[in-house]
Amino acid sequence: MKQDYDIDWYFENDLFSEKYYICYDSIMRMKLIDKYGYDIFKHARLKVDSLEKTENWISDAEFIGGQSELLNFILRRLSIDSTEISNGIKTKIHIVLEIDSTGKAVNPLIKKGIGKKTNKKIKEIIEEMPNWKPAYLYGKPIKQQYMIPINIDYH
Repeated sequence: MKQDYDIDWYFENDLFSEKYYICYDSIMRMKLIDKYGYDIFKHARLKVDSLEKTENWISDAEFIGGQSELLNFILRRLSIDSTEISNGIKTKIHIVLEIDSTGKAVNPLIKKGIGKKTNKKIKEIIEEMPNWKPAYLYGKPIKQQYMIPINIDYH
Protein backbone atom coordinates (compact mmCIF):
# COMPACT_ATOMS: atom_id res chain seq x y z
CA MET A 1 0.00 0.00 0.00
CA LYS A 2 2.95 2.34 0.51
CA GLN A 3 3.54 2.40 -3.24
CA ASP A 4 -0.13 3.25 -3.93
CA TYR A 5 -0.90 5.83 -1.27
CA ASP A 6 2.45 6.74 0.32
CA ILE A 7 1.05 5.79 3.72
CA ASP A 8 3.01 3.79 6.27
CA TRP A 9 0.96 0.87 7.56
CA TYR A 10 1.56 -0.62 10.95
CA PHE A 11 0.00 -3.39 12.99
CA GLU A 12 -0.10 -4.10 16.70
CA ASN A 13 -0.55 -7.29 18.65
CA ASP A 14 -4.16 -6.63 19.58
CA LEU A 15 -5.55 -6.91 16.03
CA PHE A 16 -8.88 -8.36 17.09
CA SER A 17 -9.87 -5.57 19.43
CA GLU A 18 -12.77 -3.41 18.24
CA LYS A 19 -11.10 -0.42 19.88
CA TYR A 20 -8.04 -0.97 17.68
CA TYR A 21 -10.08 -1.00 14.47
CA ILE A 22 -11.97 2.16 15.35
CA CYS A 23 -8.68 3.92 16.12
CA TYR A 24 -6.98 2.50 13.03
CA ASP A 25 -9.90 3.42 10.75
CA SER A 26 -9.97 7.01 12.00
CA ILE A 27 -6.19 7.38 11.54
CA MET A 28 -6.40 5.97 8.01
CA ARG A 29 -9.35 8.19 7.17
CA MET A 30 -7.49 11.31 8.35
CA LYS A 31 -4.33 10.34 6.44
CA LEU A 32 -6.35 9.81 3.24
CA ILE A 33 -8.13 13.16 3.68
CA ASP A 34 -4.75 14.85 4.21
CA LYS A 35 -3.31 13.15 1.13
CA TYR A 36 -6.21 13.77 -1.29
CA GLY A 37 -7.71 16.93 0.19
CA TYR A 38 -11.21 15.52 0.57
CA ASP A 39 -13.05 12.64 2.22
CA ILE A 40 -12.78 9.91 -0.43
CA PHE A 41 -15.18 7.65 1.52
CA LYS A 42 -17.91 10.30 1.50
CA HIS A 43 -17.24 10.95 -2.20
CA ALA A 44 -17.47 7.20 -2.97
CA ARG A 45 -20.75 6.89 -1.00
CA LEU A 46 -22.30 9.81 -2.94
CA LYS A 47 -21.20 8.24 -6.23
CA VAL A 48 -22.66 4.84 -5.31
CA ASP A 49 -25.93 6.43 -4.13
CA SER A 50 -26.29 8.32 -7.42
CA LEU A 51 -25.57 5.20 -9.50
CA GLU A 52 -28.15 3.09 -7.62
CA LYS A 53 -30.84 5.52 -8.78
CA THR A 54 -30.00 5.16 -12.47
CA GLU A 55 -32.39 3.06 -14.55
CA ASN A 56 -29.96 0.37 -15.63
CA TRP A 57 -27.78 0.08 -12.53
CA ILE A 58 -29.32 -3.17 -11.22
CA SER A 59 -32.43 -4.61 -12.89
CA ASP A 60 -33.93 -7.90 -14.01
CA ALA A 61 -34.57 -8.87 -17.62
CA GLU A 62 -37.95 -7.67 -18.83
CA PHE A 63 -40.14 -8.53 -21.79
CA ILE A 64 -41.11 -5.31 -23.57
CA GLY A 65 -44.67 -4.62 -22.47
CA GLY A 66 -44.37 -6.62 -19.24
CA GLN A 67 -45.52 -10.02 -18.03
CA SER A 68 -49.01 -9.82 -19.53
CA GLU A 69 -47.60 -9.08 -23.01
CA LEU A 70 -45.17 -12.00 -22.61
CA LEU A 71 -48.02 -14.41 -21.82
CA ASN A 72 -50.11 -12.99 -24.69
CA PHE A 73 -47.18 -13.45 -27.08
CA ILE A 74 -46.84 -17.13 -26.13
CA LEU A 75 -50.53 -18.05 -25.85
CA ARG A 76 -51.50 -16.42 -29.19
CA ARG A 77 -48.99 -18.68 -30.93
CA LEU A 78 -49.43 -21.84 -28.88
CA SER A 79 -51.61 -24.61 -30.27
CA ILE A 80 -51.85 -27.75 -28.18
CA ASP A 81 -51.68 -30.96 -30.18
CA SER A 82 -55.00 -32.78 -29.67
CA THR A 83 -53.27 -36.18 -29.65
CA GLU A 84 -51.47 -35.17 -26.44
CA ILE A 85 -54.64 -34.48 -24.47
CA SER A 86 -57.86 -36.30 -23.89
CA ASN A 87 -60.99 -34.84 -22.33
CA GLY A 88 -59.22 -31.51 -21.80
CA ILE A 89 -56.29 -30.60 -19.64
CA LYS A 90 -55.69 -28.32 -16.67
CA THR A 91 -52.02 -27.91 -15.78
CA LYS A 92 -49.15 -25.48 -15.46
CA ILE A 93 -46.27 -25.35 -17.94
CA HIS A 94 -42.84 -24.27 -16.65
CA ILE A 95 -40.44 -22.79 -19.19
CA VAL A 96 -36.87 -21.90 -18.19
CA LEU A 97 -34.80 -19.76 -20.55
CA GLU A 98 -31.91 -17.36 -20.53
CA ILE A 99 -32.00 -13.76 -21.62
CA ASP A 100 -28.52 -12.98 -22.90
CA SER A 101 -26.77 -9.63 -22.49
CA THR A 102 -28.24 -8.40 -25.80
CA GLY A 103 -31.81 -9.27 -24.72
CA LYS A 104 -32.20 -12.39 -26.89
CA ALA A 105 -34.12 -15.34 -25.40
CA VAL A 106 -31.89 -18.43 -25.65
CA ASN A 107 -31.62 -22.01 -24.37
CA PRO A 108 -35.30 -22.66 -23.68
CA LEU A 109 -35.96 -25.67 -21.49
CA ILE A 110 -39.40 -27.06 -20.72
CA LYS A 111 -39.24 -28.13 -17.06
CA LYS A 112 -42.89 -29.18 -17.01
CA GLY A 113 -44.79 -29.54 -20.25
CA ILE A 114 -47.68 -31.38 -21.88
CA GLY A 115 -46.12 -33.54 -24.58
CA LYS A 116 -43.30 -33.69 -27.12
CA LYS A 117 -45.15 -31.88 -29.93
CA THR A 118 -46.45 -29.08 -27.69
CA ASN A 119 -43.09 -28.69 -25.97
CA LYS A 120 -41.40 -28.41 -29.38
CA LYS A 121 -43.90 -25.71 -30.39
CA ILE A 122 -43.17 -23.79 -27.18
CA LYS A 123 -39.43 -23.85 -27.92
CA GLU A 124 -40.12 -22.52 -31.43
CA ILE A 125 -42.22 -19.70 -29.97
CA ILE A 126 -39.39 -18.77 -27.57
CA GLU A 127 -36.92 -18.67 -30.47
CA GLU A 128 -39.28 -16.30 -32.38
CA MET A 129 -39.52 -13.87 -29.45
CA PRO A 130 -38.48 -10.28 -29.96
CA ASN A 131 -35.57 -9.06 -27.87
CA TRP A 132 -36.15 -8.30 -24.21
CA LYS A 133 -34.65 -5.51 -22.14
CA PRO A 134 -31.64 -7.39 -20.70
CA ALA A 135 -30.79 -7.64 -17.02
CA TYR A 136 -28.23 -5.17 -15.69
CA LEU A 137 -25.71 -5.48 -12.91
CA TYR A 138 -23.74 -2.37 -11.96
CA GLY A 139 -24.66 -0.68 -15.23
CA LYS A 140 -23.59 -3.53 -17.50
CA PRO A 141 -26.00 -5.87 -19.34
CA ILE A 142 -25.71 -9.48 -18.17
CA LYS A 143 -27.17 -12.89 -18.96
CA GLN A 144 -30.02 -13.89 -16.65
CA GLN A 145 -32.08 -17.03 -16.25
CA TYR A 146 -35.85 -16.51 -16.38
CA MET A 147 -38.74 -18.86 -15.57
CA ILE A 148 -42.17 -18.51 -17.18
CA PRO A 149 -45.09 -20.36 -15.57
CA ILE A 150 -48.19 -20.68 -17.79
CA ASN A 151 -51.53 -21.98 -16.54
CA ILE A 152 -53.30 -24.11 -19.16
CA ASP A 153 -57.00 -24.88 -18.90
CA TYR A 154 -57.92 -26.51 -22.22
CA HIS A 155 -61.28 -28.24 -22.79
